[in-house]
Amino acid sequence: IGLKVVLETWFKPARSRYSPMTPAAFHSLLTMNNEALRKEAVLMIRLLLLTVVLTTMAPPTFGAVWHVERDGSGDFTVIQDAVDAAESGDTILIGPGRFSETSDFHYHNNRTVQACVVLEKSLVFIGSGQNETTIGPLGKNEYGTFGFGSISNDLEVAIKDLSIEDCDGLSVLFDMASGGKLAVENLIVENTYIAVAIKGTSGSSIRNCNFSSVEDDAIILLGAQNVVVENCDIQTLFGLGINIQFPSSQNITISNCRIQDGNTGISLVDCQGIFIENCTITNPYRGGIQLTSPDNVIINNVVVSG
Repeated sequence: IGLKVVLETWFKPARSRYSPMTPAAFHSLLTMNNEALRKEAVLMIRLLLLTVVLTTMAPPTFGAVWHVERDGSGDFTVIQDAVDAAESGDTILIGPGRFSETSDFHYHNNRTVQACVVLEKSLVFIGSGQNETTIGPLGKNEYGTFGFGSISNDLEVAIKDLSIEDCDGLSVLFDMASGGKLAVENLIVENTYIAVAIKGTSGSSIRNCNFSSVEDDAIILLGAQNVVVENCDIQTLFGLGINIQFPSSQNITISNCRIQDGNTGISLVDCQGIFIENCTITNPYRGGIQLTSPDNVIINNVVVSG
């Protein structure tokens, strides 16, 4: 009964039904002679303040963490099994060793290839180090074998601290018809057809990576926006170091990269808002930077030699 009285008194209108309680009425409530009622009011106020504090200070929630260990000491021994069990927002930690298992990856034009990791969820992959965790198939597929492959929409994926090798398709394919974001960091990719291909994302990044013995293009950006390519070593055999195409490819920064060999260091086709700085391009047999109808390109401190 006392609590009901407090509530009724506290929210009793001063002028109208929806008017807040006046400071004078609030002070009167706390100094009323009815000691039990006063204590009830103080208790309720403290509970309300505590609720506000707990709500504003509640820590962010994180997804589950799954361990993939080749020796069987983790949750799984196969990366794809962890992917299938995980939910979007989870993290998959990959232990030392080589992970060569593949699954069917249904790519465009009704084409089925093999991929070590097929992605349909937003996940974070963290290896044990570039020289510790290796992902790559043992054999070849008619249409090529991929490392990581995704053609879903609106995914946010991070791949860090591992190596991908011997993929005769694409080592990382992130093909988003809409939305999505890919973060690639501290990767070694070697002996592959294409290292990283990103389509239709915003805010993706490729940082601190080493791409070598890439048969075709190392990095392909198609319709990608707000991308950063930073501090990467790129060596191609016959293709382009960085290939950026489509008018929807906008606001892309390439900085502190070292590109060598291949056809052309950087190719810009029908894209806009490209900033290239502090890069070296060595021994391209056609040219350092190829410009084909781009718009708003800034090039600063780029050295081409050989």
